[in-house]
Amino acid sequence: GFHGGPAGGAARGRRPAGAMAMLKGLKDLKRRAVESMYEAAGGDRTLDPDYESMRERYERLKIQINDAGAATSELMTKSRDYWEACAEATSAMASYYDGPFFQDWPEIESRLRAGEAASEMRQHVLFVNSVVRRSGNMLMKERALDPARSFMANSIPEVDRKVAEREQACKDMDSYRRRLQQAQEARKTMVMPNDAIRIQKNESQTQELAAKLERAIQVYEAANAVSKEEMLKLKLARDELVDLVTIHMLVAVAEVLDFASSRMAEIIEKLPAERVERARARVRELVRSGGPDRVDVQPSTLNKAMMLVSGKAVLRDFTKSPEQIAKEEAEQAERERMAKELVQQEERARVTGTMQAPLRGPAAQEAPIPRVAMRPMATPARDLSHARMVTVGGKAGKVATAAPGAGVPARGKSTSPPPPPGSVSALKARFGGGGAAPSPVTTTAA
Repeated sequence: GFHGGPAGGAARGRRPAGAMAMLKGLKDLKRRAVESMYEAAGGDRTLDPDYESMRERYERLKIQINDAGAATSELMTKSRDYWEACAEATSAMASYYDGPFFQDWPEIESRLRAGEAASEMRQHVLFVNSVVRRSGNMLMKERALDPARSFMANSIPEVDRKVAEREQACKDMDSYRRRLQQAQEARKTMVMPNDAIRIQKNESQTQELAAKLERAIQVYEAANAVSKEEMLKLKLARDELVDLVTIHMLVAVAEVLDFASSRMAEIIEKLPAERVERARARVRELVRSGGPDRVDVQPSTLNKAMMLVSGKAVLRDFTKSPEQIAKEEAEQAERERMAKELVQQEERARVTGTMQAPLRGPAAQEAPIPRVAMRPMATPARDLSHARMVTVGGKAGKVATAAPGAGVPARGKSTSPPPPPGSVSALKARFGGGGAAPSPVTTTAA
């Protein structure tokens, strides 16, 4: 079978075919490389204005779609960081009222008045971070980030392949056309009978190149049409993807903020009204002025000198260009314009009574400061034996909770009221959560 017979014959038949295919591939590669060098040196090349324009837009499209996926991923990450920071902050402040930072001095009355709101805000923010925010991020992942990644991993490479095939066909066609022209020019310098052999060889070469050029033109025209059609299809798919990403990103953000703010507004109403009004007035004042001035953090003089000496920066890196100054002035003007529009809108709403979302709630009379009776020094210390461990943002600490069947002591005598209608349990029932709700006191990253 090795030297003859069917098996040997089949083996000998396959090897030449593989060798010929490899040889042809090398010849194609060499021909296209030579043509690329010729074009780079300023040689003529086939140009299709429609294709060139679409190709340039297609390259921008790829970068833009990649940026859409990156922006979605960044939003998900920053959203997690923001709500985890909120959870840590609200848990830390609530611990001054019913946690390890609580101090009950029997010699003097307590003036803590935000305990109920702080406790409810802590529970609400923990629930938003561990359930609501993660649900919004899951929506963005499933309906925005994953489709963008699939588009980049599947659709883009397919069109890239069609474009590459078109470029190769164009180089083949230009190469055969250039070589045919060279053969025809060489024929003009030959005369009979001195160059009879060369003329015969030239005519044979010319016929072969003409046939190859005709086939190359057919391949190029087909590949050129297909590549343009594929880029047009991809543009339509890109439009659908952009809408898909935008819609689900906006809905996810709006749902999280709506869920969070609706309950937060109820909790804020339990804070001292006068102080809430002053805080809201300050925010409104800043908004009307276009927001606080932006402060760019610059390296210290020593750091600048070290960066200049080490070559990590040049002097112009620490000076603002006229374009940058103009951009900052334009941004400030835009902020002022938006603030002016907001003031006008509020004024119209005040006159007509049609404002739907005021920045502050209805004014309320400040409740009197509750007075706590003085107690003797022998008052036993606050019992935290039934406190439970909670984890917020990777930090553990004890938070006092009511023992089974008992209320949480507030300031010695009073007990905590039952959960209000807007509590976590009520919110989960309101938004479709059934069964046992996930513990809102353990934050998990998406």
